[in-house]
Amino acid sequence: MKPQFIDLLQIVLPMLVKRELGFKIIRNTALSGSLLEGQLGSIYVGKMIGIYQTDDKEVFEIARELISITKAFKGPFILTDKCLSGVYTRYKSFNPTMLKRSSGHPVKHIYSQAGKLIPDPYEIPFSLPSGIKWPFKEISSHIHLNRTRLLNGRSVNPHDILHPMSARVNTGYGNSEYFPQN
Repeated sequence: MKPQFIDLLQIVLPMLVKRELGFKIIRNTALSGSLLEGQLGSIYVGKMIGIYQTDDKEVFEIARELISITKAFKGPFILTDKCLSGVYTRYKSFNPTMLKRSSGHPVKHIYSQAGKLIPDPYEIPFSLPSGIKWPFKEISSHIHLNRTRLLNGRSVNPHDILHPMSARVNTGYGNSEYFPQN
């Protein structure tokens, strides 16, 4: 693993343990380079630690503390998540409800804060699911203001570039091959 990641763990792990938070850390050092370089898929780049929390008030406090203790660290841009001053977040299901589309393909669903079952989007760039209140409004807006970038002087949507690579990803975030199971 990169020396910076080891230093990051030494700062973040005590906080996670003290708060009794659920989390995942990449399984081994051999996979860290692959994750950082996108070899496991563009949607996994930079996702070396995952923290799980369900309480909106506590998640805001956790984010503020993480931003404070990790401000000296640098990492890659995470395409599927929203940046909160160097810490990334995404509203997602830990244990999704799977419903089938009319085509027969399963789709992950999550419960909104109102208890309504809604699709769990996994989009590039990050998109807040409909019906979800953004708990980080004091830190950052959930809206991506610039969905286009310049590439060789031309304006493009990042999704148009990244979609083909994302389509080849093994759906294994949480797959024991890459991440230990709790």
